[in-house]
Amino acid sequence: MMKQHKHSKFLSSVLASIIIAGIGLSLIGPVLVFGQPPAPTPISPAEGDSVITPTFSWLASSGAVYYEVQVGPQSDPNLEYWSDTTYNLNLTPNDAHDFPNEPLYWRVRAYDSGGNYGPWSSRINFTKYIPAPPLRSPPNHVAVSEPALKWDPVRGAAYYKVQVSTDPTFNSVDHTYTTYNTSLTPSDTIAHGTWYWRVLGVDADGHEGTPSASRYFVKHIPAPVLLSPADGITITTPSLAWQAADGAAYYKVDVTTDPTFNSVDHTYTTYNTSLTPKDALDPGTYY
Repeated sequence: MMKQHKHSKFLSSVLASIIIAGIGLSLIGPVLVFGQPPAPTPISPAEGDSVITPTFSWLASSGAVYYEVQVGPQSDPNLEYWSDTTYNLNLTPNDAHDFPNEPLYWRVRAYDSGGNYGPWSSRINFTKYIPAPPLRSPPNHVAVSEPALKWDPVRGAAYYKVQVSTDPTFNSVDHTYTTYNTSLTPSDTIAHGTWYWRVLGVDADGHEGTPSASRYFVKHIPAPVLLSPADGITITTPSLAWQAADGAAYYKVDVTTDPTFNSVDHTYTTYNTSLTPKDALDPGTYY
């Protein structure tokens, strides 16, 4: 902490006696007092304001040449996050991300031409924040094979954090991604099921903003549509074909004599949308 300067100057009364032609004339000069400039009056942010990028302003202090602005956390009035000086009656921090998105205070004091500073103004409480990003797509309860998450940009965000979880409260988060864009397709494979997602703006210093409202989607790969052979057809060598399914990396083909598939006689995998079984099938009915 800086120490208080003691440069107050007092000019005592000056008594001059001049005797002219036997007449005594007393001249008493005025009393001049040089003191600290008074505390400036803060204007904005006002008490209780919420701001994205703060611009601090105040009323002029008599005798002031320049001003110092200080910002700190409301939770600890003795802690300083940031301070700067200016000759103006307002100041917008060049590095507002030096202090986090949380309840803060600010105050200002004046300096005279001799570098003497006056008392701090009262502390003004405000909150710096990054708004919650509005989510665009997908809407709630949509079934997707590969989720493409989109949202609107927000002021104050240098990049975005995307959280995807099976927990609707986000007390546990299964997947976290960061991106400079306003859209994201998860880079890792998400299992089938119901997933909740939300987005947070993050400033250049890593301070997180307000989380968006959450949405949820259902991840699944749709069932492939079978093309051939047709149902009930009699063939000597089966050539199985089907339509591609969104989100499928490859396909698993089960062939069995059990219509319930409780037991499977043959299982094949392929990256194609057709397959001819490599091992001979005994005569009979197959599913």
